Amino acid sequence: MVYARVAASKTPAMKTVLLELIKPFGFKATQLNEVVQLLDSDSGRYILSSSHRVLKDRKHLIISPLKDFHKATVVVEEPGTIDFTGGVLHFMQTQKRRPELVSMWPCLMPH
Repeated sequence: MVYARVAASKTPAMKTVLLELIKPFGFKATQLNEVVQLLDSDSGRYILSSSHRVLKDRKHLIISPLKDFHKATVVVEEPGTIDFTGGVLHFMQTQKRRPELVSMWPCLMPH
């Protein structure tokens, strides 16, 4: 996974830099304008290549393999542990001062 913070106004030859950044991940020059638009878009928007995606996350672009894309959505209905390639996610159930408020908090632990 690659995290890139690109300041469009401060990066000389920004489109060239972006193209060189995304080319090794299967993106084509024809997709460059879409990636540039991601810089000013809302978090959560993404562009796909045949093997990767570029995701806008606040101030970063995140390039990740599509094989991990299905792992991005995990439904957690009760406390427990979920194993990922990069670590283990533990969910614990906590109770707030008011008994009707119950929360689950994730904790990512590296392997």
